[in-house]
Amino acid sequence: MEELPPPQLPAEAIPPTAIGILPGNPLYPLETWFDTVQLTFTFDAVAREQLRLNQATERFQEAVTLASQNQPQLAAAAAANYRTTLETVAQNLNNLAQNITPQVTDLIDQVNQTAAQTVIVAQAQAIP
Repeated sequence: MEELPPPQLPAEAIPPTAIGILPGNPLYPLETWFDTVQLTFTFDAVAREQLRLNQATERFQEAVTLASQNQPQLAAAAAANYRTTLETVAQNLNNLAQNITPQVTDLIDQVNQTAAQTVIVAQAQAIP
């Protein structure tokens, strides 16, 4: 097999380093509780899924940051949380898609972009 250099990711594909409280910090449950409160008091369905997508993106940033800090167990937990949150968005998006509006179309595009970015970054990090 030919040895090729690892692929170079475009700068816009690399998620920024997670800031704030990371998994493993004793205050992290407070952050996830606050996320739940925000979702509870977001009454517009599209805005709620947009918020949930933003929260999923935070979990992905946490996973990448923790992986770069050589904390694989915490990174795996953050990645699992990301996957679960994104699956919830996808399920709820099916219901929202019953009544297509420009906002729902924009959200669908954002979900697709987020998922594609995740795949690109995950594949690049999996290649030694």
